[in-house]
Amino acid sequence: MSRLWLDRLPITLVRPFNYTGVGQSERFVLPKIVGHFACGARRITLGNIEAAPAGADPARDVRGDECNRQATQIMKVLLSVDTVRAPLTGIGRYIYELARRLPAEPNVSRVYPHDTVAGLLSPATLKLRADRLDASAMRKQQHRAARLALRVVERIRRRIPLPSVGGRLPVGADLIAHGPAFALPPGNSRKVVTIADLSVIHYPQFHPKLRVKVVGGDIERALREADHLLTFSEFTRSELIDQLHCPPERVTAVPLAADASFTPRPVEAVQDTLRRYGLVWREYCLSVGTIEPRKQIDCLLDAFVSQKPELQRRFPLALIGDPGWLSRSTHERIDRLAASGRARYLGYVPQEDLPLLYNGAAVCLYTSIYEGFGLPAVEAMASGVPLITTTAASLPEVCGDGAVLVPPNDGDALSEALTAVLTEPEFAFDRVARGLAAARRFSWERTVTETVQVYCRVLAR
Repeated sequence: MSRLWLDRLPITLVRPFNYTGVGQSERFVLPKIVGHFACGARRITLGNIEAAPAGADPARDVRGDECNRQATQIMKVLLSVDTVRAPLTGIGRYIYELARRLPAEPNVSRVYPHDTVAGLLSPATLKLRADRLDASAMRKQQHRAARLALRVVERIRRRIPLPSVGGRLPVGADLIAHGPAFALPPGNSRKVVTIADLSVIHYPQFHPKLRVKVVGGDIERALREADHLLTFSEFTRSELIDQLHCPPERVTAVPLAADASFTPRPVEAVQDTLRRYGLVWREYCLSVGTIEPRKQIDCLLDAFVSQKPELQRRFPLALIGDPGWLSRSTHERIDRLAASGRARYLGYVPQEDLPLLYNGAAVCLYTSIYEGFGLPAVEAMASGVPLITTTAASLPEVCGDGAVLVPPNDGDALSEALTAVLTEPEFAFDRVARGLAAARRFSWERTVTETVQVYCRVLAR
């Protein structure tokens, strides 16, 4: 037997190391083993490796201990990645962070990114999809329409056996399949599905008819067939329980997070980027999100144009986001403001520029009337920018007292809040401090760890 010391954790190898049994290098396997013992495990088998804490009785049977079974559960993860396409929005960012971070989790031996059309993807291919900088609004709309059509194809695939694409799907009792964007994942393994929100049910008028039909059907099938459901907020979890009668034990809320790049920065770190977009440090209002009815950009525009003319000229409105459903009239209003120098529509911006554009803003406005989480709100708070958002849906839960909250569709309240942030420095500074504290509650490490805990519970049943 050998003795290893890593992170001050003594480990006895009951059987000698032979990495061929798990197909991983020593550098990859040892942290996984140590991670299990840090979680309280008393014995672990990984491939042909068997290990226990130093001094433990190797013959002790701990199979009846449910907590220990979860801590030592080694799994493979099949992750649906259809929505990982640049530019990454909320769900696409969520899926990409899972794909990037799950392989480092102690319980995860391998992750299989899977696309409905291309089949199994390599990490390099997935990264290319996420980072590609030539994504246009038209291409984004084309991908969105294609994904909806592919969901119909996938339903046919489940009923009529078709040839596998891009490699045979993995199998095994240690496999968990995760559909992180409403739809059930392929295969016959245990299944977890993430329901981001119920907007297609509550606000069908804000979506194309095909999306309402397909996503609504996905939600119904997930409720019937998934082993467990995830949401991004307790608000959406409560909606599933109270309105769609999902048993409470079948749904868990696991929040999203802002990337570590969303952080306060000095003016010197961002002024070159701001200059490229024609913006000045702390002298513009910012809106981030798809231009669509659910985001209530028209209400935001009403509040902005109600400001005194000198405030509108000093703090022009910058809008970041792809054109969305039913947005033509809104874009016409933005164009008129832009013609008078009071607005700038930036459209899609590269991911590396987005944190800097948040950082330079005097205020961020997020006026959505319905969100399952509201990632731009957390990104703004984490960047040290005063945030004004609404009391709708999950936003009070996510923002707490870190934002100025106004009723949805209340242009007068929004206008008053905007005036206060732009003209009262002490009030704005207090919002920044509270926002930073609120944003610290969330991290991608927390998201991934709590997601893996759900995987463990599902496999342990």
